[in-house]
Formats: sequence, structure tokens, C-alpha cells
Amino acid sequence: MRTIIVTGSAGLIGSETVRHFAGEGARVVGIDNDMRARFFGKEASTQRTREELISNVRGYEHHDADIRDSNAMCDLFKTYSPNIFAVVHSASQPSHDWAARDPQTDFGVNANGTLNLLEAARQFCPEAPFVFLSTNKVYGDTPNRLPSTLTIAGQNVDTFAPNYRAQHLRFSSVSRWHSQGQPS
Repeated sequence: MRTIIVTGSAGLIGSETVRHFAGEGARVVGIDNDMRARFFGKEASTQRTREELISNVRGYEHHDADIRDSNAMCDLFKTYSPNIFAVVHSASQPSHDWAARDPQTDFGVNANGTLNLLEAARQFCPEAPFVFLSTNKVYGDTPNRLPSTLTIAGQNVDTFAPNYRAQHLRFSSVSRWHSQGQPS
């Protein structure tokens, strides 16, 4: 069965991604450990959305896993590897304020977590497209005033932007690897 892996599956974008692909008949393997509750408190928890997906979305399988755990990601990808059709990565730590308070966790989730997923995809489903969702904040405070074709160097204005920038750089380097005979 065609399998789509969705990280951040109980979040705003991830849950809609789950519904979309499940509605097309795919098995959707969701990865979400409700870090929002840790980042922003119980009122921001994704638990209700996760429970709704588990109860109401046919073909959805939930995994309460942390993308920072490379062994867990490799194990999960290995389990589903023969059938992984695509990976949609929407998990992140999305707050500038939180990034300033705890840059280690921010970098761990946004940069190292992305690297773990890219590595698992490289090992277990190298032909599956990897869809990477991010934010315009990687470009600093003024992304809407930047030209549409841009090269940005040294515009890191806070701890959030450089961590996302590292995530983008890692993704770009893996994309170049994929372009040498592998899809990205």
C-alpha cells in the first residue's frame, strides 16, 4: 500500500496533510510527539487533533516519536520502507521567543531532527520525494522586501533564523545529492 510519512502530523499543516493523503486512499504514517505542549503549555497541545485523526481518519497510523531520535526515525522508516511513496516534513519548533530561551532544543528539533529524517529517507526510501515545509523567517526580519531571486549571507538576526537556516542548508545539500541521480 502506498505510504506517506508525515511529521508534525497533529499540527495545523501536518493534520491537513494527513487528511489529504488519507482521503486519496494512502496509508499515512504520522509522527508527532506533541512538543507544542512542552513549548507553549497544555492549551497549545495537539493531543485533541491527534485523537481525532486516530479515531476518524481511515488509513492513519500514529507514532508518538521524536524526530531528534535518529534510531527511532531509522526504525520507523525501515518498517515502512518497501512502500514509502513520499515524506512530508512539517514538524518544527516554530517560535522565535522559544528559540531565544532554549536554542539547544530549537536547533535539535529544527536542524538535527531534519537531518535525522533526511538520513532515514536516504537509507530506506531514496527514491521517495521529501517535501520540506518551512518558514520565511529563515531570511530574517524583512523577507517580503527581498528580491524574488536572492542570495542571502549573514542576515541572521536572532537565534530562530540561523537554526532554520541550518535546516535549509542541510536540506539543500541533500537535495543536491538527490539531483545527482536521486529525486528530491
